[in-house]
Amino acid sequence: MLDSYGTTRDELIRTFEALNDLAARRSAHRVLVSSSAAKKRLEENRFNLVVFGEFKRGKSTFINALLGRRILPTAVVPLTSIITLVRYGDPEHATIHFRDGNSQDVAVTDLPAYITESGNPENRKLVARVDVFEPSPLLRDGLQIIDTPGVGSVYEHNTEVALEFLPNADAAVFLIAADPPISKSEREFLATVKQYVQRVFFVQNKADRLSREELSESMQFNRQVIERELGCDSVCIFPVSARLALEGKASDDPGVVEISNIAEFERALSTFLMNERGLVSLQSAVNGALKAAFDIRLGIELEHKAVQTPVEELETKLRLFNDRLSTVRKQKEEDLYLLEQVLNKLVVDTLDADLASLKTTQRTPLYERLRRMSEDSPGNAASVLRQMNERMPAMVQETLGIWQAGEAPKLSDTLNDRLQGFTDKINGLIDQVREISRDVFDLKLEHFSPDQKLSTYSGFFVRSWEVRVSFEFAAMPFLYIMPKSWTRKKLLHAAWERLWEQFDMHCGQMRYDFVQRLQSSIREYAKMLDAKIEDTADQIESAVRKAMEERSRGQVAVEAMLRQLDSELSMADRILQDLLSIRNRLPASANLQVSGKRREQ
Repeated sequence: MLDSYGTTRDELIRTFEALNDLAARRSAHRVLVSSSAAKKRLEENRFNLVVFGEFKRGKSTFINALLGRRILPTAVVPLTSIITLVRYGDPEHATIHFRDGNSQDVAVTDLPAYITESGNPENRKLVARVDVFEPSPLLRDGLQIIDTPGVGSVYEHNTEVALEFLPNADAAVFLIAADPPISKSEREFLATVKQYVQRVFFVQNKADRLSREELSESMQFNRQVIERELGCDSVCIFPVSARLALEGKASDDPGVVEISNIAEFERALSTFLMNERGLVSLQSAVNGALKAAFDIRLGIELEHKAVQTPVEELETKLRLFNDRLSTVRKQKEEDLYLLEQVLNKLVVDTLDADLASLKTTQRTPLYERLRRMSEDSPGNAASVLRQMNERMPAMVQETLGIWQAGEAPKLSDTLNDRLQGFTDKINGLIDQVREISRDVFDLKLEHFSPDQKLSTYSGFFVRSWEVRVSFEFAAMPFLYIMPKSWTRKKLLHAAWERLWEQFDMHCGQMRYDFVQRLQSSIREYAKMLDAKIEDTADQIESAVRKAMEERSRGQVAVEAMLRQLDSELSMADRILQDLLSIRNRLPASANLQVSGKRREQ
């Protein structure tokens, strides 16, 4: 499924291994540490594909169909509120993580005793999460499939668990079925999903239960409902029979697999993984490896030049190099200080302006929603109060969640735009370091500088706080004896004061969260720019000092070192050639909107 990504990834990992061998051979510790970390990130690169859906939509059967084996248990009654994560591992086994922090390895065949309602009613065994390790080719390249409890089932806590896992989703599969069509609880859940997950695949399972005409009519209905909920005009729904797909794969019957229509979904998923997360991770790894390879080659060339220069001349040149470098370092400190000051002010000013706008634009709509709720709620004052207390947290949560989903990428884009000037300045200082090296050591050095972006930061989620917007009826006992219209007016007034107070408080918490995360990213970015200059300077000085040491040992040592450097230079050139070949073969980034195109508002 992930052939293009997996093949390129394996080739790049092999190139990293050669690069790390060369770095270890040269005792290039800085390069070895960064290169080894990049290789590990590539090897452990994970794609979290989270499968959501209402009870009995066939989520476990669908996941089993993707894997081609009956791994996860299916049940007639709802499963417990436990997340099950399926990842690559050999041999096949499962690890049960308990709420007390302990864990236990079990056979996959024992899973029903832990993750089904019949085997573990109401989760009495206090299972926190289950990891299933499966030697499936589908999972080999970092794909992790997460099975969530059914939303909208008879167990309300199942929906809560599914909601809480949304921040961990790189992409989601939203499983619906032909009969019954998409439900009210699913629409409500989808409204929350769209705030956190950028790529949603819609799969209509159990397609084999309907005739062609019935399936077409059902999909058209579901498509219209989803498009209305998402504000999209081109939602794609994949009709699939997970049952047939599993049967066909388990019995190695390609005809049955073809009838199940699961291949079309798998192709779309493969394209997404390659064009989105896969391509980004490969490009990032290639750029990092290229920089490391260029750095190693720089050290080899410097040593090759320096080892043929008398020690006294090298000492003089090294002093000259460090004297001129001090001016560059002073400028670097000023630029990095200015970077942090400018960006921190930008973050605060932008957030404050946007939050002020949010409060201004949402004050009236929130009040109107609360007023309509008060007027439309049937029953006495206690009933109205109960409904207000139930619905007000969701009003705050939804409003802030939608705002945050748009604010995070806006801030990131704004900062990256401002960062470019500082990045150019630092790259200019690196050029100065290399020009100094060229002038002092008579060596022409290439400058490879991959594009840099602000480091990613985890998103902010209102659900990470307990949103409480409520007040007690007992505080106003006189409302029991007052006229109904007057009572509702007083309830509305009290509820609105409480709602706006909490809304303002959560805006403050959201601002604090954003500022802390972005300032941390800014600091990391400044450290990265600082390291770019210092690594270049340190490598030049290290190469010269190593050559001075070999030079002091006599001509035999010099000749042996030259032979070693020629061999290492050849190795570095092969590595660079392989890396450039991989980079040139990578496609341009695509922005695949699997879930459809959002309408202009």
